Formats: sequence, structure tokens, C-alpha cells
Amino acid sequence: MAGKGFFERISSRERRIVGLVVVLGVLALLYMFAVTPMLQGLALVRSEIDVKEAELDDILKTQKDAKELLEQHGKLLARARSDIPRDFRRSWFSEQLETMADKSNMMFSSISIEEREAEMHEELRAQIRATSSWEGLAQFLYEMQNAGEVFDVREMRNLRMRGVGTLEAEFVVVSIFLKEL
Repeated sequence: MAGKGFFERISSRERRIVGLVVVLGVLALLYMFAVTPMLQGLALVRSEIDVKEAELDDILKTQKDAKELLEQHGKLLARARSDIPRDFRRSWFSEQLETMADKSNMMFSSISIEEREAEMHEELRAQIRATSSWEGLAQFLYEMQNAGEVFDVREMRNLRMRGVGTLEAEFVVVSIFLKEL
């Protein structure tokens, strides 16, 4: 028996147990050193993908917002006037406001117009005191919104009722003119 090895000296049942222990040991080592790191790497990759998808969503939203701003800018540029000579802008602006007021049954009790310069455009600002009905005020605002040019109400103050169905308001209307380059 001196030439027999350990595996040959044990019974067949014990050999099967030893073989099963060896196989389980190899599988445990394989799981610890191969499968677990792969699963951890896969989880890390998945979390990185989630972060990158969130960043992509932010970029796409920013791109969409920028596109909408460019469209709004283009619409405003199309409505901003540059063809009216500077000397006639005040009278043109005043006439436009008076026309919209007439269509709205609004009466101006005072109007003063001033010019303001910005880098790329000039503004005419009209400070107006007017009387009207609620419907007339709504119609005036509607006329301004749908005019071919840029008209914007920047302030509305001292809105108060004067008798039945009549109100008095003070507001500032602005129109933009592009500077000639």
C-alpha cells in the first residue's frame, strides 16, 4: 500500500464527497473572483448610463429652449420696425396708439412719448392716462398684441373705477425700432 495515493486509499463515497467539495470550492472561487466583479462593473456601468441619460435630457431640453428663444427672437425681429425714418417715429407711434384707442373706444386724457436707446435697438415709451370700459381696455390690449409691430405694455398702474362701467388707467407702452447697422 505504500504506492497508493490518498485518493486511491479512500472509499468511493469519500472520493465523491471530496470531488464535490473541490467542485464547490472552484465554483465559489470563480464566483468570488469573476462573477462578483463583473456584476459590480455592470452596476457601475448602469449607473453611469443613468447619469449620462439625465445629462442628455438636460442638453435636449436646453436645446429645445434655445430653439424656442430663437423662434421668438425671429418673430420679434420680424415685427420690429427699421424702415420708419427716425424723425417720423414719434408721430407714427402716436398715430398707431390713437388708432388702436379709437378701435377700442378708449379715450386718452394724456400721452407723453420719450425715446430710449439700447445697443441694438431704440425704444419709444408712451406714458398714457386713459379712460375706457373693461371691454375697451381688453380690446386695446388685443389690438396691440395683434399689431404688425412690437407693442408691449410694460407697466399698468392706478387702475380704478370711475363711475359705472368706466375705469381710468395709467400705463406705459413700448415700441421697438431696430438700429440701422
